[in-house]
Amino acid sequence: MSARRLEAIDRVVQRGISAGGYPGAAVVVGRNGAVVWKRGFGRLSWEASSTRVAPDRTIYDLASLTKVVGTNDRHHVLYDQGRNLARRAVAGVC
Repeated sequence: MSARRLEAIDRVVQRGISAGGYPGAAVVVGRNGAVVWKRGFGRLSWEASSTRVAPDRTIYDLASLTKVVGTNDRHHVLYDQGRNLARRAVAGVC
């Protein structure tokens, strides 16, 4: 993995934190089945006293993401099948 690419990841994540998109992030890059780079950015919440993100120890609550991730994945599968569903209600698709 080139240093230039890793620096780009660093810039993008730092820009997102600076813009107020999220208080922190953990990024782990894998290649050929092995971790080649990992880094924690920012904090777990917006409070200055909040714990800093550690990529090998931070645990995230993903429950709030399940509907979004599941719906998005399903949409992409159906789109790949040639079924453009952008204007249809999700309930009538699956």
